[in-house]
Amino acid sequence: MNELDVFHFESDKTNFEDYAQPNGGVFWFARDLAAMLGYESFPSFKNAINKATRACVTLEISVADNFKQIDRDIDGKSEQDWKLSRFACYLVAMNGDIKKPQVAALKCISQQWPLHFRRQSKTPQASSVCLFAMK
Repeated sequence: MNELDVFHFESDKTNFEDYAQPNGGVFWFARDLAAMLGYESFPSFKNAINKATRACVTLEISVADNFKQIDRDIDGKSEQDWKLSRFACYLVAMNGDIKKPQVAALKCISQQWPLHFRRQSKTPQASSVCLFAMK
């Protein structure tokens, strides 16, 4: 996987929002997020996904609204992937490997994420859980 510098708020550079996929709302592919966070292999990234889904269960937040497991064609091969809501991306990043510079940097700026996501939302009055859920 290639290392990507997308976690910034500079509008003239490719950023996290540019990887969003339309779906009546937006979602991000977990494999794309793994590359953004500096993971070289997807199997090692699954640990962060598992921790994030457990956090949802603990907080009684719908896993199905935020994590949708899919099979996706990548380079002519069917690969397991997930569609992640904004909130799921946040949880996965916060549960990522702190030894990765992208994850460490993201954790340092994590307080800016909810504000940035609210600006990206079409319904800023929505609760934070609804704000991040996929449609």
